[in-house]
Amino acid sequence: MGLAAISGIWFPAVAVALAVFIAAATVMAHDFWNEVGMQRFADINAVIANVIIVGALLALAGLSL
Repeated sequence: MGLAAISGIWFPAVAVALAVFIAAATVMAHDFWNEVGMQRFADINAVIANVIIVGALLALAGLSL
């Protein structure tokens, strides 16, 4: 999928697929609602970073249509 994104082949579909994958992986890996202390803080920061990445991928997918 990465090679298709770099070469520009079906970029909107690849960007949306990557956004869906990152969103699903974020929900499964960063359960900050069950954490306490510094681990919760680290997980919240990771979730925020992943939301920004998903937003950027969806924006790029929309721009390349």
